[in-house]
Amino acid sequence: YVQAILDTLYLGEVSGDLLALTGTEDADVLMAEYENGLAVEADYFAHFFSTGDLSEDATVLVKEFYRDLYRLARYEVAPSVDAGESGVAGSDEDGKMVYTVDVTVEPIDVVLRFVDEELNAYAQRFKAETSNDLPATERQMLYVGGLLEGIRGYMKAPGYLEPVTIRVEVSQDAGDELYRIR
Repeated sequence: YVQAILDTLYLGEVSGDLLALTGTEDADVLMAEYENGLAVEADYFAHFFSTGDLSEDATVLVKEFYRDLYRLARYEVAPSVDAGESGVAGSDEDGKMVYTVDVTVEPIDVVLRFVDEELNAYAQRFKAETSNDLPATERQMLYVGGLLEGIRGYMKAPGYLEPVTIRVEVSQDAGDELYRIR
């Protein structure tokens, strides 16, 4: 379940098993979650790089960037701890089955490397070479496009930070038997 959720949110891949486990018949519902995640990343990108609210065209560029970046994601899902093992899993007070799952993620470093090595020089060059007379949306497209081009250069040989392990709880509702991450 956790592997399938991650594959959906990072890779845009929806499995039949995930549809069954979530009680969802339409893969478009889960793909909408993937698209929503990309939109959240685009908003964060705008905040992080101080671009202001992204235009529709800039949002498309940034979301496409994150689609490509997510394809480089490295994560591993350990097998869940079976009910009763070591007292870690079992039933909660509502009768839901609870499982513990460790997820190990290797964070991608391409944005950090770009920021550390090139952002200041890029921003200064952009300011010096770009006319303030350009319409705001055109100026933003040029700035965002340059940022993405710079970061994509690092994606050719991505690096990864130290792995981080996150423990998540997955519960199965006794009533509808669907799984949920808590």
